[in-house]
Amino acid sequence: MCRGGLRGPVGRLGEKEALSQATLNAATGEPVTKRRIYDVLRTDCYDKDPTVPWKNQTRLQRSALPDPVKEKRVEWATHLLALEHTVVWYHDNVIWADLCNTVVPRSAKKAAEQALARKGGRGWVSDDAREWGRNLKGSQECLKQNSWDTVRLWWVPILTRGKLHVEALPEGFPGETPEGAAIMTEKLPGVLARRFPNESKPKVLFTDRGRGFFNARNGNVTPKFKASLEQAGLRAFQGENALVQSGTIGDVLLHETAVSWLRYLMGQTTPAAPWTESREAYYTRLRAQCQKVNEKYDVDALCREFPSRLRDVVAKKGEKIGK
Repeated sequence: MCRGGLRGPVGRLGEKEALSQATLNAATGEPVTKRRIYDVLRTDCYDKDPTVPWKNQTRLQRSALPDPVKEKRVEWATHLLALEHTVVWYHDNVIWADLCNTVVPRSAKKAAEQALARKGGRGWVSDDAREWGRNLKGSQECLKQNSWDTVRLWWVPILTRGKLHVEALPEGFPGETPEGAAIMTEKLPGVLARRFPNESKPKVLFTDRGRGFFNARNGNVTPKFKASLEQAGLRAFQGENALVQSGTIGDVLLHETAVSWLRYLMGQTTPAAPWTESREAYYTRLRAQCQKVNEKYDVDALCREFPSRLRDVVAKKGEKIGK
């Protein structure tokens, strides 16, 4: 609720149109400053009680890392720091890649559920209404689980030497399996050849411990992933066994940060009727937003962050580092 009427006549004009009109200076017809809008949000807007106005604050989270997971994270970070690889070494030699997918809606109902799930981590909320459903993020399951009214599109983020690249994967892709890991790896030489036509190329591939790359029980590299690495002239950073690597390190891996930037931009450019977007149109939009990541974000600095992230894990005794 907003005493100043900032939300406008949503029912008549639609939310975006109402908001755009509400932010115009009545005397000049020009948009008011962002600072003035924030002043209104802080003083005139509230959820329950006018004496408890909105604040821009983090939405409630209800998850924590168990102690054994935190201990494993510290063990892994300590092990990698002992290798004494420099910032420059990671920047110049490591390729960060993963198997990613997007569950694309094929109905308006599913699209609405996904829009709620994509709510940002922060929002304008009163202290006394932080647990209201509308102030919480929607269930993340609708972004991850396939159903009759969705289709799963697979793609690969490839981060190295200060640039992000994305590769679309074919229809019928086998997913997070050894076969899928091999298909991903087979694409890397061509990407690197185009990216570094007249210079030496990075050779070290860093992935998570996904079941396509390493055996979940004993940490051994899967035979098909190993063979594809050899064929591509690459080696896994973890070698032939990743048992020391924690399975809960998404906040530490550099490509996960790049993917979060990319997913944010994809969310910002979702078409008005996303259930009608074709497979080809989705991948075209994905590549366009990848280019924006390279233009808008400091991807080169990201490629130099890994040692400092490892130190943060140790300093925080395995807690999430907030990247």
